[in-house]
Amino acid sequence: MYLYELHSFYIRGNLTCPLPLTTLDFIYNFTQPNLEVAWPCEVRIYWLSLQPFVKFVRFLLSYITPFIIILGVLLNTISFVMLSTPILCESNLSIYLKALALSDNGALIFNYAVGIAKSHFIFVNNLFMVSNYTKQLSLSYMQLKPQTNIIFVE
Repeated sequence: MYLYELHSFYIRGNLTCPLPLTTLDFIYNFTQPNLEVAWPCEVRIYWLSLQPFVKFVRFLLSYITPFIIILGVLLNTISFVMLSTPILCESNLSIYLKALALSDNGALIFNYAVGIAKSHFIFVNNLFMVSNYTKQLSLSYMQLKPQTNIIFVE
């Protein structure tokens, strides 16, 4: 009901938005010019309506993702060690599965490290958002990784 009241208050002709710009908690630099124009009241009201979903996604990214990555790295390492035993070491399939475990560990660690860097350092985020080279490099890696698994299996 609160969001509806805010929206109707703004629509009735009151030109001042009841929500400050600080409602948009993803903006770090409030000294930029024309923020009121770039982020109008409708957008702030919509952002406020998305807050339960945003909090849930932030929880997943903060707690569940690291758990999955740690579990994945641990299990890939166990697979690599088990496939390195003398009995399994001589098989061509064992060599492929060891390479796959190493590449999966690399992908998990690299993607997690880049995600952490993008969320904590604005210049890294800007590097990925502005530079076409880093955008294409990241997209190419994400597209190439699943295809390498398919190529070796066939």
